[in-house]
Amino acid sequence: MRIHYILLVCVFLLTSCDKTKISWDSGEKENLEECKVNLYVENSGSMEGYMHDGFEFKDAVFGYVTAINKYVDDTRFFYINSKIVPNRISLENLTGSFDAAAFKAGGGDRSSTNLAAMLKMILKEQQKNTVSVFVSDCILDLPKGAAKNYFINNQIAIEAIVSKKLKKQKDLTFVVFRLMSRFYGKYYNSTGSSTVNAMRPYYVFLIGNGSLVSQLMRKVPLADIPNAKVTCMVAYINNHVPAMTITNSTGRLFKKNKCNLLPEKGSDNYRIKILADLSSAFIQEDSLANKNLYKSSDRQFKLEYVEKIKDPESPYTHILTVSTPQSVQPTKERISIGKQETPIWIDQANDDTGVFIGRKTTGIKYVLNGIGSAYTDEDIVEMKFSIKKN
Repeated sequence: MRIHYILLVCVFLLTSCDKTKISWDSGEKENLEECKVNLYVENSGSMEGYMHDGFEFKDAVFGYVTAINKYVDDTRFFYINSKIVPNRISLENLTGSFDAAAFKAGGGDRSSTNLAAMLKMILKEQQKNTVSVFVSDCILDLPKGAAKNYFINNQIAIEAIVSKKLKKQKDLTFVVFRLMSRFYGKYYNSTGSSTVNAMRPYYVFLIGNGSLVSQLMRKVPLADIPNAKVTCMVAYINNHVPAMTITNSTGRLFKKNKCNLLPEKGSDNYRIKILADLSSAFIQEDSLANKNLYKSSDRQFKLEYVEKIKDPESPYTHILTVSTPQSVQPTKERISIGKQETPIWIDQANDDTGVFIGRKTTGIKYVLNGIGSAYTDEDIVEMKFSIKKN
């Protein structure tokens, strides 16, 4: 009987000393200082109307490229139409390349441009440490006569081009901004051209590794650039683990991506804080602050609330506070953010007629849907950690 009692005491002591440990995947963060930026400006007749001194287009593009150049290794400038044309002008003199005379002397076939072909050329030059900035009016040149399948064929072509690149670079990200600028010049359509003096949309694409693109956007928000009249944005990304770490109730940061869970005083739960850089989700702040945005793969865990980190120099943007009972069983947990719905502005900004319709863009819906169709992951962000006991 005495031996049996001693054995029970030993078992109790051993089990009561079990420690609950958590380990996590910290994700990857690329070095922005090693990033190279390639600026591609579409050089076609339809773009000349933006190229006037004092117009928003020149101020926004020059201001943006100048600002991001402070944070990257190198910035190079190219015209693009039927081919990529290097422009060796210095960044300080970049605005001199944004006028009708410089455009006409830029080279390549300026009579018509093909969005799918330009994207193909840009992606061919795309490297792991490169962010491409592509500036275009994104007008699909509607052919004469029936064009029932023209838009869909362009969408399919763009999807195929982006899909091919994603097979080689899964972390390739597209962020597309719609901006407005004064426009005075020829507007071309399938029946000819007319002179237009009005506010017109144009688009800025950021293309590259998601970590590099999100870091650039944090350092230099395009909307903060003088005369950058940003109206809308859409992002296309694949599933990824953001840069993140986890702390227990001590609040300490742990270098080896693991720590012990410690019970909080007066509570039957463990509480952890996930510090994550959610800028790589490219989702508006009001949505990121809503805990209903996040999905948990294990019911043992409860997301209590989400806070934005106020320090702009922090490597992380948000804190997710998560609780779990002390009786939690060993598991692998995954907190994820699902793929976002296509924003309604894309339909609203689109024109299918090819004639001048104020602030709309002929075929933009098909360009963006072609890019979006290449991205098939159901989730775009996942924060992963494991629970063990020993």
